[in-house]
Amino acid sequence: MMLGNGMAQAKYSFINVGDHSIIVFCADAANNVGKSTEMFIRVSEKKDALAPIVGTLPPVQAIAGSPVTVSTTYSDNVGVTVCTVYLDAVDAGAMALANGMATSSITVSKEGSHTLYVGCVDAAGNVGASPSATTIDVVATTGDLTVPTIGSISPVVATQNSTVTFTVSVSDDSGVSQCHLFIDGADQGGMKYDAATQMFSRYYTFAHSGTFPLYADCADTVGNHGTGPSTDVVVAVATETKTDVIAPSVGIITPTTAIATIATTLSAAVDDSVGVVSCELYVDSVDVGAMTVANGTASFLYTFATAGTAAANAYCKDAAGNAGRGSSSYIIVEDASAAIVPVAEVVSNTDASADPGNLIKLACYSNSDVNDPCKAVYYYGATDGMRHVFPSEGAFMTWFVNFDDVVIVSDDFMQSIPLGTSVVYRPGARLVKFESLKTVYAVTKGGVLRAIDSEETAASIYGKDWNTLVDVISDAFFSKYHFGEPITDATGYDPDAEKEAVKTIDANLE
Repeated sequence: MMLGNGMAQAKYSFINVGDHSIIVFCADAANNVGKSTEMFIRVSEKKDALAPIVGTLPPVQAIAGSPVTVSTTYSDNVGVTVCTVYLDAVDAGAMALANGMATSSITVSKEGSHTLYVGCVDAAGNVGASPSATTIDVVATTGDLTVPTIGSISPVVATQNSTVTFTVSVSDDSGVSQCHLFIDGADQGGMKYDAATQMFSRYYTFAHSGTFPLYADCADTVGNHGTGPSTDVVVAVATETKTDVIAPSVGIITPTTAIATIATTLSAAVDDSVGVVSCELYVDSVDVGAMTVANGTASFLYTFATAGTAAANAYCKDAAGNAGRGSSSYIIVEDASAAIVPVAEVVSNTDASADPGNLIKLACYSNSDVNDPCKAVYYYGATDGMRHVFPSEGAFMTWFVNFDDVVIVSDDFMQSIPLGTSVVYRPGARLVKFESLKTVYAVTKGGVLRAIDSEETAASIYGKDWNTLVDVISDAFFSKYHFGEPITDATGYDPDAEKEAVKTIDANLE
């Protein structure tokens, strides 16, 4: 045991459940031994505290006094032991459990609208219930009350982060009016009817791998609802194809100082699995020419005309046509006739502040490296008063043409502004893709990405050189975006209209 300040302490992990006794023996320097009073401790088994997850019952219609079948999904980490259906908050009996579906036949004697929900109990005694009640309409008529005949969902396999189209066959004597796709018990929205195939379909993209239960809930033209059989869809982990889709790795431009009117060699380290074939140097967002690429370095002899601060980066392509842009370096250009002074004295301003709507950053000093916080540029929100970082220069350039309006602020002023969300790409300005995915997306308001289903669709919207408009986003920013319906033809997306609808960063944050 550990001794200190008159206390003896020890850690011990009990293996067995039950009652145990504890006695402490201590010896002094003269080897005299004393013992504590015997203490008893009861060790209990750790219990599961997670409640079952229960789906919502699909809407149904019934005849007063006649049985009707209702069913929903359930799941639990230790196993569900019983599910009960409740009619108007009254226990209407236990349900049959099989393959994640709870099913019961109930009879309602009174006409009108009634409510149904399901409660389930797991092996540890935890209770879960449907997230909301479902309405059941009970009528006295003996007209058409036959529910639609609904097939199984197909296909039964999918790939993580890849859009898949699910289809189902449905038939009914009076005609089918609508169908909804349910995944893991949650309604994903209406399905589209194709008259040529006589099938209902809906797109969906799984964010995670695993096995998911799917079924369709459909209604006929007189309001009868039917639920198709639950189908388990196995979603595989996304794997890279043999085709190279990795953009070149492009370092920052060095050096970060220069003298006006004197030529300076600007360089960046470059690397790629299939080889870098070309690089262009950009200064203040202007392409100033092709760089020389040799031995893992791209270089360019450049002369700055005037003193000041300039942003420079390299844009490179590999043999497979993938493009990558390096982070911008901010180059201090000194006047050729001026005395050399420390950078800290040139940019120091302890009282600097800015107004909402400005671009802001901290002052950088001569010993600031590429990861220094001073390199980050923020947008100071005009409506929410928060600062929003630009995760990449690519995102920045969809909102601004250069860095001329960036305001240098003090550390105290920067710290006084709370952090907000990152600035995402402006809708309509560029196409984007993630490092580890092949899918190309168009951007809409609020950072919603819509997958473009083919190269033909992309060309019909952006022209034959559409691939030059694709920026690669780090996988680290995947969670910053949301995902909408795929784009399948040119009528589904208008870049100019998207840009016109969101003219400012503030409008995109709403």
